[in-house]
Amino acid sequence: MMRVVSCLIGVLYIFLLLQRSASGEESHLYTGTQALWKDGAVISNQPEEDGKFHVPAMGYVVIENTIPDNFSLTFDVQGAMMPGIGFRADPSLASYEYFYFRVYADAQPQETIQYIPTFNGEMSWQLYNYPLYEREAKLKANETFSVKLMVVKNKAALYLNDDREPAMVIDPLLTSRRGGKLLFTSISKAFVVSNLQLQPLADDVSLPPAQHVPEQLSGTLQSWSLSTQFDCGNSSYIFQCVSKLKNGVGDLKKVQADSQGVVNLSRYYDVPGRWVLATTELESSGKRQVTLEYDYTHEVAIFLNGQPIFTGKEIDRDNGNFGRVIPGEESIMLSLEEGKNTLSFAVHGDEELGRYYDAKRLGLYQARNWGFTARIVPTKEPVQ
Repeated sequence: MMRVVSCLIGVLYIFLLLQRSASGEESHLYTGTQALWKDGAVISNQPEEDGKFHVPAMGYVVIENTIPDNFSLTFDVQGAMMPGIGFRADPSLASYEYFYFRVYADAQPQETIQYIPTFNGEMSWQLYNYPLYEREAKLKANETFSVKLMVVKNKAALYLNDDREPAMVIDPLLTSRRGGKLLFTSISKAFVVSNLQLQPLADDVSLPPAQHVPEQLSGTLQSWSLSTQFDCGNSSYIFQCVSKLKNGVGDLKKVQADSQGVVNLSRYYDVPGRWVLATTELESSGKRQVTLEYDYTHEVAIFLNGQPIFTGKEIDRDNGNFGRVIPGEESIMLSLEEGKNTLSFAVHGDEELGRYYDAKRLGLYQARNWGFTARIVPTKEPVQ
């Protein structure tokens, strides 16, 4: 019975496992693809004869075959700085679920592992952070470590080095994708992946609970209308640009923020080098003051009832956040009128950093981070 089960798993699902047939010949069940990107990212060729994937610096190795919706995947990583694994990738490899590791000497302990839902090729690491999406782990630079990734329905559990307890559990996964390709990526130095094995899992397989469950913060602004993109240069001119707009720009797109109030604009647009105007409505029973708690990346201008109240560029490198979007990190007082009030965020991504580092995705200087979060906190009694 055990031999039958092993045979089925080996033939159908063992991933990059080198097996010997009756004739003694080795066969690769899965191989890397040829180049799929227009430019800006290097794709490794076929695995070496030793059966290992050699992931190039700032490059990708992509598995040709679509993997099961639910699976358990194990592999080893050697010689890495910021290695990552993407799964449930769409055919263009632009959107997928993503885990990566910070394996270098000056990485902060709580940021060793990070989960990111990737949309339109943009790794929005500043929008998804500790404690929900970053976790501590004991990994050392240049040392081989083992990874086990279990994915069932809309949940993923990641284990390191044969630990019985997961290093990170994400529930729910945020792209809403099921099935797709698997890829290994380097955000920095080259690394080697070996000993890959994959087996399917049933829908009823139970995974451990998440260490931190996303809970909606009170006052979170959930419903937004997004304009089409528009050009305006930098934030020095955004007030003038928005003042010329009539009813936004083009058709409005209705979207919902996540439980933390984060609106990831990369989910909705694939050319980040332009502005988007996000608008929501605030109802007030009378004149009163409230506090708007917010954060953003990378540039923003905020308007209340059409009047500019703030403009800025997010560079947090002096406080250890490195631009991370933290709910409530910034705040400003709003003076609401009785009835309907209109709050708008004009937001531009960090595409300029892509140009600075000469980093392209899909042939474009992409933003890695492009979004904001906002909530309303009651502050004062009605204004007389």
